[in-house]
Amino acid sequence: MTEATKLMDTARPTINQSVVTQWKNPQLVKVAELTALKKGDRVSIKGTVTKVSPLLETEVSKRKIISIEEDGNVVEVKLWNEESNKECPVGEIVKLKCLSVDIYKDKYSLNSTKNTTCEILQEDDDFAGTIEAANFDQAGQSVYINGMILKVEERDLDRIFPLGMFTENVSIAGKKRGSTITTIETITHKDSD
Repeated sequence: MTEATKLMDTARPTINQSVVTQWKNPQLVKVAELTALKKGDRVSIKGTVTKVSPLLETEVSKRKIISIEEDGNVVEVKLWNEESNKECPVGEIVKLKCLSVDIYKDKYSLNSTKNTTCEILQEDDDFAGTIEAANFDQAGQSVYINGMILKVEERDLDRIFPLGMFTENVSIAGKKRGSTITTIETITHKDSD
């Protein structure tokens, strides 16, 4: 040893377990809350798959883009390479875990990571509201409530509109899975003035 020699105390670094947990199992955030995050933050989201792009393949990568809607807010999720093989069918409610926030030209999107999972949830969500429009066509029977187009079975549409035509001031409440009504719990016909 000389005068120029520096003695350094070294030890095994301590790893904060909450950081590891946040990395492996990121917090579930609402799509509307993404704008409060920074590029590179890891998150999980839950919502309805509204669109799935065709697989785009190049010599070095492959990518599929899915659109996830939650409470009227939509975000694009880019599934890269092996993650692009994940099944996230249109109309299903999914929980996507371990995504990375991306911001390009002030537009927020999410990228998959090697830890990304896509879980198809078989759960119903509550909904309620006044029906603003209805489609009675056999191929696309649906109602428009609170900015959502919800598919509805013919028998339920007949319960809502017994005369077979749209009438104003009809409110319903029930359960939906993705964009499909599964149960109607209440139907209220309010009298027009």
